[in-house]
Amino acid sequence: MLAAMCIAELRSLRDPEQTCTMLRATEAEGNSPCVPPAMKDVVPKTFPMPPEMRGEAAPGAYEVRTGDGDPADASHAIFPIVKYDPDSRPHLIGTGFFVSNMGLFVTARHVLLAAFDEHGHQRDPIGIIQFLPNGTYLRRPILRCTTHRIADVAVGVAAPMSNNKDGTPLTNRVLTLTVDPPNIGTRVVTFAYPKHINLIGDVQILSFAPTWFDGKIEEHLTAGRDRVVLPGPCYQTSIVIHGGASGGPVFCPSGCVFGVNSTGFDGTDISYVSRVNETLTLTVEGVSMGGDLPRMTSAMEMVREGHLLVKPSPHDMEGDG
Repeated sequence: MLAAMCIAELRSLRDPEQTCTMLRATEAEGNSPCVPPAMKDVVPKTFPMPPEMRGEAAPGAYEVRTGDGDPADASHAIFPIVKYDPDSRPHLIGTGFFVSNMGLFVTARHVLLAAFDEHGHQRDPIGIIQFLPNGTYLRRPILRCTTHRIADVAVGVAAPMSNNKDGTPLTNRVLTLTVDPPNIGTRVVTFAYPKHINLIGDVQILSFAPTWFDGKIEEHLTAGRDRVVLPGPCYQTSIVIHGGASGGPVFCPSGCVFGVNSTGFDGTDISYVSRVNETLTLTVEGVSMGGDLPRMTSAMEMVREGHLLVKPSPHDMEGDG
């Protein structure tokens, strides 16, 4: 389900279970909806469509609605994450989704770390491509991120932007999280951006076809899958997770997000989804709630104050690690 909410710009704070990083990104393309120059007016009539992918849900099987029950577009809350090459061309590295209407988002830890080398130095600028209701889009730099030290989850902050005409802040739809684990056998679904085309010649042609992929919960792995790749709590599912889907939200039948795409095995329907619970243990800095001065704030406090949407009661998360 989608809902509107308000939260201030966020910054990250280091603590024993998280790492925070200031990120370098390309400058925003102005304050209003934009089309990057290298991608403008270059789509030929014979532009190829992304091929079908294994594991796609049946057409029309899923839809998104607001908290009021109105139809909504999932791509207004879920977006591709890209890194930029030395020629400032974007390349897909994963999917993310908004949890506040002022640019706070969740993705997989390994998606954001793809911009760094083995020594922890950032190699590539990184950002999101936010799709807007009027058919345009924005390239928003990612300013900073906080990653969990164990679980494959992270929180990022997209650069704030405003409308050129009246100066009003750019806002976005958000998704509601849940800390309830789905039962084994429950049908679950993700919406992500692996289905895309990236053609580079004299100009770049980048086309996204966001897609639903569904499957079932196969196993609860509260102690993690292994000690190296996925040591944090996760679920085994039969969703086919393709490259580029990592970081995308995974929905349970209630319409809430319980997990984040982590990894899959090529040619199989064996995949692993990290639970969202660990994102709620992270701490952010510079949050202003209810007119207070900006300060360091835990995600759980934001949940209790109604600035992040989580079902059921956040008290169920107390003591969960």
